[in-house]
Amino acid sequence: VLLESALTAGMVCCTDDRFVLSKLGWILLTDPLIAVNIDFNHDVNYLGLHRMEQALLEGKPEGLRVFGDWKTIYEGLSELPDPARESWFRFDHFYSDHSFDEALEIVFAQRPKRLLDVGGNTGRWAARCVDYSPDVHVTIMDLPQQLDMVRRQMADRRGADRIEGYAIDLLDVTAPFPTGADAIWMSQFLDCFSEGEITSIIRRAA
Repeated sequence: VLLESALTAGMVCCTDDRFVLSKLGWILLTDPLIAVNIDFNHDVNYLGLHRMEQALLEGKPEGLRVFGDWKTIYEGLSELPDPARESWFRFDHFYSDHSFDEALEIVFAQRPKRLLDVGGNTGRWAARCVDYSPDVHVTIMDLPQQLDMVRRQMADRRGADRIEGYAIDLLDVTAPFPTGADAIWMSQFLDCFSEGEITSIIRRAA
């Protein structure tokens, strides 16, 4: 049954009563981008899709209930069960890490001494920053749960003394940003919010 489905989808070919992997099938098996996206959809999104209509009607992540009772998935990232947690971070890192080398050159062209990392997630960007510049201090601004995870991961890392956390719920429009940053970094961040929420975040950052 699976081979017949794969044949219909063009993932395999049937030649002389034998199934042979097609170019599409080979890409599906070997391309890391495909693997990351398939795992993300299977492990993170699939069960929640059963509540998509309710989520769209109410404007809330109703499908998140399959994992826990949180307002947003970001509150529960440190508690997500595997393989959902592992697939989430693989997906997140895949689309950000490849840009770091080029981004570091751009960000540090002005030699900032204090950098604010908004929505710093696992702290990988902050770690790259203190590796890149011996003078920079990075403040990771994120939910308390995320900052706890960052502290554990950075505990014995070189440059960790130049990374600090600032706990905030960015959905709270009254929550202020810390001041004094020479540059503000937001990676894969604003697209997670509505237009009104984005406006609030940008105004507080300005």
